Amino acid sequence: MFTVFCLYMGLASAAPDQPFPRLEERIRDRSYGEVRGEGPVYGRYRRRSGPIHGWTWPDGVVEHYERLEDGRLVEVRRFGPSGKPLSAVVFGAQGTPVSVKIGDNDVDVSGWGVRTVAGVTLMAPGVPETVDGAVTWSAEGWSVTALAFAEAADPFSDAFRDALASHCGCTLLDRTTTWLDGRPAARYQVRLPDAGVPQVGELWAVQSAEQLLLLASVADNRETLVTGRAVAALLDWK
Repeated sequence: MFTVFCLYMGLASAAPDQPFPRLEERIRDRSYGEVRGEGPVYGRYRRRSGPIHGWTWPDGVVEHYERLEDGRLVEVRRFGPSGKPLSAVVFGAQGTPVSVKIGDNDVDVSGWGVRTVAGVTLMAPGVPETVDGAVTWSAEGWSVTALAFAEAADPFSDAFRDALASHCGCTLLDRTTTWLDGRPAARYQVRLPDAGVPQVGELWAVQSAEQLLLLASVADNRETLVTGRAVAALLDWK
């Protein structure tokens, strides 16, 4: 399985041999009148149908929230296990994403195409290439690949971590828990073998039903990884 994937390839906030943070915590959804904070963020003024729909951990820290105006979705913000901001998606009048903010970078996604991979909807720039079931979008300095396996695997296990490092021939730098459209996923950071241009990568892995979905981003430097992070922020299981 990983032999196919090692051609493509990780960012996190815990050492690669440490437990995944918040993995066993249950996320609950509630409606709020507003949210407070920049990271971590907390919901305030719980309402039956407030303009803020937030998903929170047991300690009240928000994992992600949706903001509505006049009943229309205008923004989705996501946060890491510590509450650190990961992404902010802005929606246009037609209900489609128009931009994604990753750190200090604003990514224009208004012209991105939509592609379905194993029942998962993805948005990415340009026309992808499909090889052996792997769908890859690429441009100078970066590439993003989506690949699904019809088999079970535990992306949070040490066996998965070790197989990833072994088969991709890369150095595993970090791993942490993240959530892709509300589903727990493992996110790995790796350094790829130097083939003339140093490369870094991020791998998101999530087990859903009977399939393992892998989403990988490879770039010449950390700054150009923003494209892959924007793709991950826009993933939709519906």
